[in-house]
Amino acid sequence: MLVWLTMTTGARRGELCLRWSDVDLPGNLLTYRRAISQYGTERKEKDKDTKTHQQRRVSLDPEPVRR
Repeated sequence: MLVWLTMTTGARRGELCLRWSDVDLPGNLLTYRRAISQYGTERKEKDKDTKTHQQRRVSLDPEPVRR
């Protein structure tokens, strides 16, 4: 599922660390609101921001969502 999600949404590596609040399965919608960043060995969640400083909404294909 992670490989499919990466290929179909074009998400960056740090954006793939999703929360359930970012996923709307009945609406087939995924919202990227934040990203994880890494500096050396330290990882942290960016302050509700992505690389482009914008939220992105991605429509999901209904067939894989049903599974």
